[in-house]
Amino acid sequence: MAAVNYVINSRYLLWFLLAFPSIPFLIDFITEDKYYSEMMYETGVLSTQLLVFTLSITPMTHVLKRWSFGKHLRKWLLQRRRYFGVASFAYAFIHLVLYIRETEEFIEIYEEALSITLGFGWIAFLIFIPLAVTSNNYFMKLMGKQWKQLQRLAYFAAIATFVHWITLGIFLALCYQWIALLVVAKVVHFGFYLSRRQRSLAY
Repeated sequence: MAAVNYVINSRYLLWFLLAFPSIPFLIDFITEDKYYSEMMYETGVLSTQLLVFTLSITPMTHVLKRWSFGKHLRKWLLQRRRYFGVASFAYAFIHLVLYIRETEEFIEIYEEALSITLGFGWIAFLIFIPLAVTSNNYFMKLMGKQWKQLQRLAYFAAIATFVHWITLGIFLALCYQWIALLVVAKVVHFGFYLSRRQRSLAY
């Protein structure tokens, strides 16, 4: 049982699992075996899924704490939330590197960055950078309450990501599914917030 708990709680195993899907992308960066569009799709979707999952952890924990069996999972998720966020940034970074490799010409990259479609992609990535850099214990202690305020920018990164995806006009059904999941998670979160506020006012 102790061995099972060790495996479940191992941060190294989680890092490995989060990094594992990147292996074919990194191999492709060297061998260029896959189609460019396929690689862009896979890295973009993975980054988006991990971002939505990260932003949904808080409402999930509100639901989980209502059941005794969910207490351990709630604690596990809260302790590892940053890992999922950093993984989302990592796949966004691979997504960007693949795009730059394919485009090559700086002037073309610059001109496309001024368009709505790719401009919002760049905005999402630029928001991601300070979030990823500060996602560690050192910055949490250094920044105090400001750390949480900074991390809330992840919602703006999500909005920019979805605008980028929608304006691309591809696989929109999948895009709307992930938007719906995030909206549901935030509605649940807001519902718990209102309930807690009403209880505090009652006392």
